[in-house]
Amino acid sequence: MDFYNLVREINSKVKDKSGNIIRLEYTVNAKREVEKLFYVAKLIVNGKATLQPGKTAIKNIVEGGITNTKVRIQ
Repeated sequence: MDFYNLVREINSKVKDKSGNIIRLEYTVNAKREVEKLFYVAKLIVNGKATLQPGKTAIKNIVEGGITNTKVRIQ
């Protein structure tokens, strides 16, 4: 999220004729990976899977008592 916030800050301060200086895009594969992370997080929150050691992205999604609804919204 820090990178995203930095891009937003840069774009808000420096604009050219086309609008944003930096434009972020993701590939179909990246989208699938993110969707997979949230699917696994939902399983963990619902008690249907366990958190595997070393899976920091999923750990960050599920820690802090996040609910199934919050996982779905994100």
